[in-house]
Amino acid sequence: MARRLLSLGGGLVEETLRFAVPTLFTLVAEPVFLAADSIIVGHLGVAQLAALGAAAAILTLVTSSFIVLAYGTTARVSRLVGQGRPDEAAKLGNSALVAGALIGLAVSVVLAVAGKWLLGFFNVPAPALPYARTYLGISLFGVPFQLMSLGGLGTMRGLGDAKGPLYVQVAGYLVNIVLNVSLVYGLGMGIAGSALGTVISQALVATGYLSLVAAAHRRTGSTRFADLSSVAEVFSAGGPLIVRTAALRVAILVATWVAEGQGTVALAAFSASMTVWTVLAFLLDAVAIAAQTSFGCSVGAGKLEEARRATGVFVRLSLVFGLATGALMLALSGVLPGAFTPDPATRITMSALLRIVALLQPVASLVFMLDGILIGLGDFGYMAWASLASLAAFLPAALSVHFFLDTPANLWVAFGILTVARAATLSARIARRDWSSA
Repeated sequence: MARRLLSLGGGLVEETLRFAVPTLFTLVAEPVFLAADSIIVGHLGVAQLAALGAAAAILTLVTSSFIVLAYGTTARVSRLVGQGRPDEAAKLGNSALVAGALIGLAVSVVLAVAGKWLLGFFNVPAPALPYARTYLGISLFGVPFQLMSLGGLGTMRGLGDAKGPLYVQVAGYLVNIVLNVSLVYGLGMGIAGSALGTVISQALVATGYLSLVAAAHRRTGSTRFADLSSVAEVFSAGGPLIVRTAALRVAILVATWVAEGQGTVALAAFSASMTVWTVLAFLLDAVAIAAQTSFGCSVGAGKLEEARRATGVFVRLSLVFGLATGALMLALSGVLPGAFTPDPATRITMSALLRIVALLQPVASLVFMLDGILIGLGDFGYMAWASLASLAAFLPAALSVHFFLDTPANLWVAFGILTVARAATLSARIARRDWSSA
């Protein structure tokens, strides 16, 4: 697969879909099992579901700040593959795993110290606060495994291996469901059981990625397993990517804060609808990651003109995917809330929110595709500025909802403004076709 993805020439759609299908299932694995976690916890009560949403938002903010371990590694590894240097690519992957574990340990310590303050800062409703503290306190032990997995996932994507990550993710999260049901209900641990089951599955996934990257390294015949100094190459894109990711996470956290001010039902409905949005985002991101890997290999091989010609194909694919996921969500918006909670008020609110989510899908799909192309091109600086500009468009809308238009539906409309702003800023860069500086 890695060799087939080196070229953006003939058979582009076929090769993209061949890569995207296993990537799709890999991407969907985590959010689908996150949705399963929400369903399991949601049947404990509305307060527990709201607590899960608040604690997960904090954890995601922290871990996604280091998404450079995946995106930066993919970009650098794919370029090394395009340059015919697979031994260096595999060694870089090993280094990313080690760096992820070390950074994750440090982050866990910070969360242990600051977790209580973070929950207070975001004004988690009183009925949900004890559950949120419990979930966050246990989940921080999984952070090192999460960051290791980001490094491993980025490496395998860069090498063009879509199936290995699929097997690792699906196996790990199938275990997660079994553990969560057993611990939450079988042993009566409640939300603590959900957190513990997730940590165990994260450890299994990290072990799987370690095995995949080590096997790739052995195939190259290189004698050095890791060189932490090489991680500097990954983090050379770190600043802009962290800014980009932080801007998006701030938007989600602000939205969560606004939802928290609307009460427990609104927070639960927003958290569940955001989980669905995440599942759909990973569906849309499958083709975008194929573009990311392909464009990275082409840049490494010096084939920028091929990349320019392929842009239109990838954009059209993204719109097809967006229309399909939007239609699917419209069809499910009336029945899906019942899977998350038995509470009638939460179900009615969530159903209305999912209809807005459905309408945003074509624009969201375009955003993910353009994001993937620019990551493959290594244009991280522009992505950072575009994310900050989009955040600047979103914040006044979100604050207007909080102070004047305080309804859950209006909050999702504000989030839609963020999505449209991202589409506009990223499209402006792609339309220039001046990628020599990327």
